[in-house]
Amino acid sequence: MICGGIAAILHGAPIMTADLDVVYAATEENCRRLLAAAGELEAVYFDVARRRLVPDLPKLRGLRMHLIETNRGRLDLMREIGAGQGYEDLVGRSEIVELEGTEVRVLGLEAIIESKEAAGRPKDLATLPLLKALLHWEEKS
Repeated sequence: MICGGIAAILHGAPIMTADLDVVYAATEENCRRLLAAAGELEAVYFDVARRRLVPDLPKLRGLRMHLIETNRGRLDLMREIGAGQGYEDLVGRSEIVELEGTEVRVLGLEAIIESKEAAGRPKDLATLPLLKALLHWEEKS
């Protein structure tokens, strides 16, 4: 499920981001699909020492966050966001959006706001007034 900045952009937020954030279900089948996609994207973990560490099934099932570089750009894969909410907790707060003929699941704006509040990072806090104004505008429409 797309979350973070790209999800906010898909809701109409005029912001910029440098990566794609995805929260995923850490089931065996889903981790295998993610691993196959990671292979196609030539994915390696972001590593300042420039080691070429690649995702594998134990890492995808066990680690909470994966900061990855791909041949298409940065990808952050997360088992949980915000206050420890996983895919199953968030799926009911998401929607399906069609992007260039492909359906993708996108986290809802209210849940995006909550996750950015919980993260508390300066870059997340800076976008909150804009996202809250957008949510207010959506609710009035």
